[in-house]
Amino acid sequence: MASLFGLRAGTYDVAMHRFWPGLKRFGAFVALAGCCALVLYGRVYLSYDRVRISVVDSERLPSDGSMAVILPDLSRLAEGPTAIVLTLHNQALTTRSIMVADRDVSLSRFEIRPNETLRVDLSVQAGLRTGDTLHVVGDGDGWSLQHLEVGNAHGFSHGLFSFVVVPQSVERYEAVSIVGALSLFVVLVVLACPLFRFDNYRYVRLAEIALITVASFLFLVIAVLPMVSQYRVLLSLSAFSVCLGAVYLPVTLRATRNVCRALWSLYSDHREEVDGFLRAAHGMWVATRIKMLYSAVIVLFLVSVSNFYSSSTGFTSLILFGDRFEAVVLPTVQEVPHYVYQDSPGYDGQFYAQLAIDPLLQDPAIEQAIDTFGYRAPRILFSWTAFLLGLGQPALILQAYSVQNILCWFILAWLLLRWFPPLTLRNFMLWFGCLFGQGLISSVRLSLLAGPSLLLLALAIIAIERGRPWIASAVLGFSGLGRETNLLSGVCLFGRRWRPLRVEDHAASLVRIFFVAVPLALWLGYLYFSEHGVTMSSGRGNLAAPLLTFLAKWDVTLAELQEFGWTGTYARFSLLSLVSLTTQAVFLAWQREWSAPWWRIGVAYALLMVFLGPAVWAGDQVAANRVLLPMTVAFNVQLAHARGSWPLVILGNLTVLHGLESLRVPWLWLYL
Repeated sequence: MASLFGLRAGTYDVAMHRFWPGLKRFGAFVALAGCCALVLYGRVYLSYDRVRISVVDSERLPSDGSMAVILPDLSRLAEGPTAIVLTLHNQALTTRSIMVADRDVSLSRFEIRPNETLRVDLSVQAGLRTGDTLHVVGDGDGWSLQHLEVGNAHGFSHGLFSFVVVPQSVERYEAVSIVGALSLFVVLVVLACPLFRFDNYRYVRLAEIALITVASFLFLVIAVLPMVSQYRVLLSLSAFSVCLGAVYLPVTLRATRNVCRALWSLYSDHREEVDGFLRAAHGMWVATRIKMLYSAVIVLFLVSVSNFYSSSTGFTSLILFGDRFEAVVLPTVQEVPHYVYQDSPGYDGQFYAQLAIDPLLQDPAIEQAIDTFGYRAPRILFSWTAFLLGLGQPALILQAYSVQNILCWFILAWLLLRWFPPLTLRNFMLWFGCLFGQGLISSVRLSLLAGPSLLLLALAIIAIERGRPWIASAVLGFSGLGRETNLLSGVCLFGRRWRPLRVEDHAASLVRIFFVAVPLALWLGYLYFSEHGVTMSSGRGNLAAPLLTFLAKWDVTLAELQEFGWTGTYARFSLLSLVSLTTQAVFLAWQREWSAPWWRIGVAYALLMVFLGPAVWAGDQVAANRVLLPMTVAFNVQLAHARGSWPLVILGNLTVLHGLESLRVPWLWLYL
C-alpha cells in the first residue's frame, strides 16, 4: 500500500512538474508577460498618421553666421509634439558650432567638422505654431542649411517589421486598449505554465534562448527609451507580433507538436469515421461554394457602405451636399447635422433629399433650393418614402433618404436570385454584374433614384411572371412618380405574342398602360395648379439627336485616353461604360425574344440610349449607366439562358470595375 501510495504521489509530482514550472521560472514568465503587455499598451500603434512638412528644400547660406526660417502652415500638426529634421553642411576649414533656437529658446547646440554633412533631429515637446521663426546661429560663416522639415515623426520603416520614431511626448495615435493589453498578459501567463519548455537539443535550446533574449532586450529598450531621451519608438502591430512570436517560439512549437500528435492519434483511432466526414465535407463544399461567393458579396457591400457612416452625421455623406449650394439649402436642412463636401457643388441627391423634407412643396423656399425645380419636382415618390420612414422628423428624414438605397440594394440582391439562382459560376457573375455595376452602385453612393426604381421594376416583372398584370400596372404606375423614364417599362404589359394586326389582343394591355400613366399625371396636375405652377421638364441636355452624343462620347473618350494613358485619367471608366452599354444594346437587338418581359424592357431602354443627350453622357460618372440600368439587368437576365456566352458576360459587365472604385471597396479600389 505504501509503495502504491508512493507511486501515485510520484505520478502526481510528475504531472505537477509538467504544469508548474517552479516559482522562479513562473516569476520570470510573469515578468516576461508583463513586459509584452506593457509594450503592447504603451508602444504599439494600430494606425499612425505621419505628417512631414518640407520647409527648406534647397541650399540656404547664412548671413553673418546666422539665418531665420519662418515656418509655414502647421495646422496638420495640431500644435502637438514636433520633430525637426535638419541637414547642414560645413564647407569651412574649421569646425563650426551651430545652435538652433525657437522663440529665443535654445533647442540644441552641436558641432560640424570641416567638409562634413550632418543630419540633426530635434524634438520640441511643446510643439511649434504657424509663423514661428527658427533661428540657426553659427560661430561664423562657411556652412549652409541644405534641408529642413518638421513633422510628427523623426523616422519610420515599412514592411512586416515597421515602426516609427516620434518625439517623446507624442500621444495622438490609435493605440491598443488597456483591456487588450491585460487580456494578452493573462493569455501569456496561462500559456507559459504548461507549455514553456525548451527543446532538448542543445543548439536549438540556445537559439531559442537567444531569440528570447534579443526580443526581450528590444522590448525593454523601447519601454525605457522615453525616460532617458527625447525620442519614443512605436512598433506596428505586425512588428510586435513578430517579436512576440520569437519570444514564445518554444510555446508555439510545443503547442503545434501536441496538436499534431493529438490529431494523428484521433485519425488513427477513427480512420473510417474521419474519412467519411472528409468526403461529406468535400461534397458540402462543392455544393455550397457558389453560395459562399454570393454571401461574400453581401458582406463586401455591407463593409463598404459602413465606411461612409459617421457618428455625427450618420450616412448623409452618401447624399453629397456641396458647400456651393449650402447658402440656398432649406433652413430646416441647415439646422440638421449633415455632411457637407467642401469646395464642391455636390450632386443630385441633395435636391431630392430636400424634397423629402417638404414632399408637398409647401415651403416657399423649396423652389429656390432646387437647381431645376420643374425637372426634379415630378420625381417625388422616393422623397415621400424617405419622409414616411423618417416619421416627418428632418434629421430622421435625411438619414432615411441616404439609407433607402442601401435597403433597396439588399432587397434587389434577394429578388434577383429568382433569375440568377446560386447554381453556377456564370449565374454568380451575372448577379454580381447587376449589383456591383456602376449603374446601381452610383445610385447607392450618390443617393439617387435608379436603385429604388429598379426594385419596383423587378417587383412588377415578378407580378407579370405570376400572371398578375394589374398588380404590375399599379407598381409601374407608382414607379413613374420616381422617374418618368420608368414609364417605358409599360411595354412589358403587352401580351407574350406580338400580333400588331389583332387589336383585340392589345386592348387590355393598352388600358393597363393608360392606368400606369395616371399617378404621374395626377401629380403633375397638383404641381401645375400649386403656387409654383410647375410644368414638367425633360432636363437641360438630357435628350439629343439620335446617336449624336453617343458617338461624340466615344470620340472624346478615346482622345483623352490617347493623350493621358490608361492610368492617367478616369476616361478609362468612360470607355468601360461605352463598351458595356454597346454590348448590351447589340445583344438585345440581336436576340429578339418578345415573349420575355425583361427583353421588351431592355429593348425599350436600348432605344432610349440612342436619344440620350450630353448631360447624360458627360463626365466620368456617365449617368447613362443609371438611366439605362434596366437595360443592364435585362441583358444579364437574357444572357443567363444563352450558351457559350462568357465573352458577353465579361464585356457586358465591365462597369463592375468602376462600381468597385466608386464604393471604395476595401482592398480593391486603390488598384482600380
